[in-house]
Amino acid sequence: MRQDIQRLKRKEEAEAAFINSALRKARTRTLVQAGGLLDKAGLLDEFSIVLGADLQKDIDCKDQVYALFGALLELRSLLKETEEYSHSYLALKGKVEFSNTSKISYRNKG
Repeated sequence: MRQDIQRLKRKEEAEAAFINSALRKARTRTLVQAGGLLDKAGLLDEFSIVLGADLQKDIDCKDQVYALFGALLELRSLLKETEEYSHSYLALKGKVEFSNTSKISYRNKG
């Protein structure tokens, strides 16, 4: 009986570890994709953030990181304060621009 309980405990712990691992992977994937959107929007260039830089350790890019973060905080504040930038308006604007930049990227590769 004691062995059965220990076996069940180990099984539950393994399942919990698997779920935590899957959640971490999903979160990481979303964060990487969000970073790709920042790049696609030209914000990394706008704030002189070089691809490959370690944003946590590289002292030379701290000001750029703070500026980008400040800009994102301003955007969040703007979205909360005004109805002018509804999600549907921003989605339409993003869809159009996403389509335009995808065409440009495709043409440049060909």
